[in-house]
Amino acid sequence: MQSIDKALRLIEVLSEYGEGLSVSELSKLLNFPNSTTHRYLMDLENSDYIKQCPDTKRYKLSLKFLKISANIMQPLNLRKISETYLMSLMRKSSETVHISVMDKDHIVFVGKVESIQGIRSVAALGIRKEAYQTASGKAIIAFMPEQELESHISRINFRTYLPNTITNREELLRDLQSVKQNGYAVDNEEYELGGICVASPIFDDSGRAIAAVSISGPTTRVSLEKAKNEFSVYVKETAVQLSREMGYLNQEYFHELLDKAGW
Repeated sequence: MQSIDKALRLIEVLSEYGEGLSVSELSKLLNFPNSTTHRYLMDLENSDYIKQCPDTKRYKLSLKFLKISANIMQPLNLRKISETYLMSLMRKSSETVHISVMDKDHIVFVGKVESIQGIRSVAALGIRKEAYQTASGKAIIAFMPEQELESHISRINFRTYLPNTITNREELLRDLQSVKQNGYAVDNEEYELGGICVASPIFDDSGRAIAAVSISGPTTRVSLEKAKNEFSVYVKETAVQLSREMGYLNQEYFHELLDKAGW
């Protein structure tokens, strides 16, 4: 832990000096021996977190931190951008709508607009659910690169949670294939008895599924047929709009699905 603490202190100091610092300057600011500072710099440089300017020989933080920062800010930006779209989606469906993102192997709700109906689906922001048990989770993991998907599935501890919960790898893969073909996922009482949800993935500028937009409601009011035939079109349309907001340029996939639905 002391090594990690020293490396983090070094990074924090460099973040305050855009023009970079030499080994001796860093050592003085950190109160480290030059040899210790140099060792940490080499380790961080080998991991592409730090770069050395060829002319001045000073060390600076690399652009890798911009990518990390963008990944941290993405859910926050998406939540802000999605507010108007979520409100429109709630009014159109009269049900609760969410924006969700992946956190390791779990899905996390980061934005929502609740239905005005007396009986409605309610999930607190920040709540975590196992991805494979939810429509939002399946909507995202279905579009993972093959190797990443296999790694994700290998970590799932399948168990009988509810009668409709997916309980094995083969069943999940069949469901995910359907998600890719149709552009939406359904959770039909797989996580919550009496609850149904339909979700569609949101893509970023690199074409990666980074989030999902969903509609949730009680099965007493939302049938499986309504979820598939009506709400699926709503979430796909909203996902197209939010993907465009996130810089996704390849819209053919969603447009083809929406055309099939007669939208």
